[in-house]
Amino acid sequence: MINCQICKREFETDKAFHIHLKKHGMYQAEYYCTYYPRKSLFYRRRIPFKNKKDYFSRQFIDLNEFLTWEKVGEKDLVKSKALELLEERAREKKYSYAPFHNEIKTLGLPPISIFKKYFGSYKRACDLLGLSPVFDQPMPKCFNDMELPQFEILVDTREQDPLPFKKTKIEKLYVGDYLFGDGTYTSTFVDRKSEGDFLTLEQAFIRHGLNPLVYRFASFQTHYRKPMEYSEESVDAARNGLLHLQNQVRRVAQNKAGQNGSVSEVFKAKFIDEINDDLNMPRALAVVQEMLKSDISDAAKFASIMDFDRVLGLSLDQLDKPEALPAEVQKLVEDRQAARANKDWARSDLLRDEIQNLGYSVQDTKDGMKVLKA
Repeated sequence: MINCQICKREFETDKAFHIHLKKHGMYQAEYYCTYYPRKSLFYRRRIPFKNKKDYFSRQFIDLNEFLTWEKVGEKDLVKSKALELLEERAREKKYSYAPFHNEIKTLGLPPISIFKKYFGSYKRACDLLGLSPVFDQPMPKCFNDMELPQFEILVDTREQDPLPFKKTKIEKLYVGDYLFGDGTYTSTFVDRKSEGDFLTLEQAFIRHGLNPLVYRFASFQTHYRKPMEYSEESVDAARNGLLHLQNQVRRVAQNKAGQNGSVSEVFKAKFIDEINDDLNMPRALAVVQEMLKSDISDAAKFASIMDFDRVLGLSLDQLDKPEALPAEVQKLVEDRQAARANKDWARSDLLRDEIQNLGYSVQDTKDGMKVLKA
């Protein structure tokens, strides 16, 4: 039974209890973090709330915390914790084999180097858990000799080094990399993956220069229970959507003319309902737009969106706030001011482009040039 710490009522399921939380006007994150506060093992910081299962099972905020702790932690404890994290993943997925290399990197599990350092090899660590690692293992010899007389194997056109089969046909596939050629797409035979097939923070944020807030906004467009497709088009759409929302907030802030408003209880109730409806972020954003386009005062709109952003986490309260510019950007700004003073418009435009390429927007106003983090 689940006991509500607010009113002491009991519930048989999480779903029923989470619906009940609406009556208290609380989000799941607010409830669990208030009544069941948890801190990470090393940093002793509050564990961020993603969902109930993740919240109560997570011990480190991220892999960086684990790696920092590993350097100073007691050897036997580090060994035990590394095995525990590996075993937890295998148990969750009901594996009879060990998590593979890309899975370890993508999910932020302890890297192979940790297992080599403390156990001598990844295989020895897996042996202690009764698991068998699969990387660096060739395909079984019998794999290509299997008798499949009634089928030909369809091989996707993107396969650069196809696996050999007795009877194959190259074809553009929309499901998997290798399929039975039986006229249907219901049986994926082999799906090969390389590290580049996985979206990681390094690939998206660092190599591609993606603003984390843009990615966050993009993730809000799809319910978390549905697969989210990552593409340049979806990122561009999210970038434009976030910019549109930011401009709406700027207009509301300007139009309220210094007046203080109150949060709209009507729209707040709608917003909370969508959040509590299994974290339905697409509909929550729809409520945001409905509120911004409504007839309530601009002061009330501004107060409401600032309140909603405590959940959205889009840093809307930081819009256009001045911040210290990096030395490289500051030098370009000074050079551009000099170019404009000399009416060298061509050089001014060139310097503006260089500033924008470094992630800053340039606005020429009657009060002078404004440079803001894009």
